[in-house]
Amino acid sequence: MSIKVATYKKTRPNEMYACTVSEAQAWAEGLADLRIDFGKQRTFPVDSGALNRPKISGIIVASLWMDRQLKPALAFYPLPVAKFPEKALRSFREQVLPEWRQWLEEQLELGDDRAFRAEVLLAEWGGNQFKSHRLRYL
Repeated sequence: MSIKVATYKKTRPNEMYACTVSEAQAWAEGLADLRIDFGKQRTFPVDSGALNRPKISGIIVASLWMDRQLKPALAFYPLPVAKFPEKALRSFREQVLPEWRQWLEEQLELGDDRAFRAEVLLAEWGGNQFKSHRLRYL
């Protein structure tokens, strides 16, 4: 049981991630079997198997997966620096990540009583604020 961090792509000079590797590791402290990916994919692929496909109009910053085997995965996507200001960074770190941590702990407590095969939380930056999406898969 451990936290695994993988950085697949370094950001381009005009890109960034919503948090650093050390910030993500601090957020994940105490969690077991968590995978954290930076740049494995450039954007979040909305699967056609989702029961509720969201309408995305902004930038997907990160996603948090919980599969049926209770294996969570946190993924960060490269962001254009020009469209992701300091206030967005602060909001992501101070609001979104704590909410996700609480949701993840609740899911782990439910264990096998979870009704869905997998669930995904998405953080979408719309230019002024974050919008959360929750996708469910049977």
